[in-house]
Amino acid sequence: MSTIEKEGNEQNLTIFEEYREIPKQKAALEDYYFRLFNYINNAFSDDLPDVDVRTLIGITETGEWDTITGSGIAYKCQGNYIIMFGSWIRSIVEDSLIQDSELIEEINYFFSHNFSFTKGEFTSKEEINLIKSILNGIITNLSVRRQSPTK
Repeated sequence: MSTIEKEGNEQNLTIFEEYREIPKQKAALEDYYFRLFNYINNAFSDDLPDVDVRTLIGITETGEWDTITGSGIAYKCQGNYIIMFGSWIRSIVEDSLIQDSELIEEINYFFSHNFSFTKGEFTSKEEINLIKSILNGIITNLSVRRQSPTK
């Protein structure tokens, strides 16, 4: 698992471990969530393999994603990813960093949606598009907020 790409990470914390360590100040949270959502967007593939992804991936003893091919690819279509993603979007909303009403509506739809993996089916392209749309909305929203001089 990647460590935080940030100065002062002498402890080599992962992006997920850092959440416990950061001060709960708005600017620190904005920076944290910006890096987190970019990480969970870029580190997981949008692909929808024709096979059960659980047969393709695993986690090594060091916590790195591992696959049969050694490619280290993990997927957004994994049930674990979708659950993790939901917990992080819940956190960013609870930390009051998302104000865009359309994005909040899309997030609410995400939480009300009955994802395919919960029925033992493969994740659909529409579900991946929903996740990607929310990710892009959050990243764009935070990018604009971080550049604004009046935060």
